[in-house]
Amino acid sequence: MLTYQRKEMNQAIVLTLEGLLNLQTTRILQKEVSFLEKQPLPIVIIDATALNQIDSAGVGTLVSLFKLVKGQDKNFKIVGLHRQPLEIFKLLNLHKVIVLHETLE
Repeated sequence: MLTYQRKEMNQAIVLTLEGLLNLQTTRILQKEVSFLEKQPLPIVIIDATALNQIDSAGVGTLVSLFKLVKGQDKNFKIVGLHRQPLEIFKLLNLHKVIVLHETLE
């Protein structure tokens, strides 16, 4: 199961993800794509502190969001990746493309 929360914070949209981001739960984030396309704020942050597991569909969703945001000349960052999700990002060398931070601060 995946839950998420969206909030504005210091010129950024922050999407906080909790649970599992996989084939079944990626559909939950699809409505965020149309929301983010219309957002004027220059930074999009994915807070993955409470994200426990991710699969290839989940990675694909985050990469799609990254491409959308970068295509609009905005900044895209992921914070709090740990354990299995971080291992997947490193395995795919995505940590060299997408800016990762340990904490939201």
